[in-house]
Amino acid sequence: MQSDGRILRRFAAIPFFFVLIAVFSASTPAALLASLTALASLALLMIWLAKKPSPSPSAPGSSVHFPLTAEMELASALAAEDGSRCRTILHQIIIQKNPDADLCELSRVLEACGARIQNTLQKPSAHPFAEGANLCASESPEELLEAAIPLFEALAAALKQQRGHPALSEKMLAFIDGNFHKNIALTDLAEHLNLTPNYVSTLFRNEIGSNFKEYLGKRRFLHAASLLESNRRIKIKDAAKQSGCSVDILGRLFLRYSGVSPQEYKRRHAAGAPTDAG
Repeated sequence: MQSDGRILRRFAAIPFFFVLIAVFSASTPAALLASLTALASLALLMIWLAKKPSPSPSAPGSSVHFPLTAEMELASALAAEDGSRCRTILHQIIIQKNPDADLCELSRVLEACGARIQNTLQKPSAHPFAEGANLCASESPEELLEAAIPLFEALAAALKQQRGHPALSEKMLAFIDGNFHKNIALTDLAEHLNLTPNYVSTLFRNEIGSNFKEYLGKRRFLHAASLLESNRRIKIKDAAKQSGCSVDILGRLFLRYSGVSPQEYKRRHAAGAPTDAG
């Protein structure tokens, strides 16, 4: 089907040629002036129609609104075994924030979210999002909500069953223990686990009990303290380098965890005084 603009341009071309003939057949100056004015107006109209963009066909349904914060909240509710909050978040995502969204696209987004959370499980193939949830069969937002709730509840049950399992915690801590001496960040751990940084941040706090930055700083402090205790000749800058941080950062870590500077910590240990590395 032709666009409205193209049709209008064709209709405008018809009087354009008639006015052009009138210009050449005008018998008086007044008729010639009127014909030229009409010709100029039609020419400007055709130029405007030629430059006017044709409207693109509208897609069925609006785009899906599913920010990363919503996924983080959903993951947090699942980890906390808060079924009521999980259902509330799903209701907000499906009914309140995406009432006119394309249902198949929204279904795929929800399935991808469930699969990402499920990937943190020890045996994801045994759980609800393993083979695809087929939420796209839903014909209304309400029907999609009713289909999604039991799937996410089953995922919450799987998370509960695995609670206390050391696999995920061991993976995160092993990565830090093997790389704390390098310039690593939360994004590196997320890439190692093939998950998003914000999601890993939530998982780390839930599994370890502190955030990534705090744990990394404590790990670096303990390593530097061990170096200063075992090698009285080591320089502070070398202890900092081997612990993966700058001298300034190491100083702040020592003040936080031991109450003294690295220099004072080294001096006290060299003198045989007890130190508190708590």
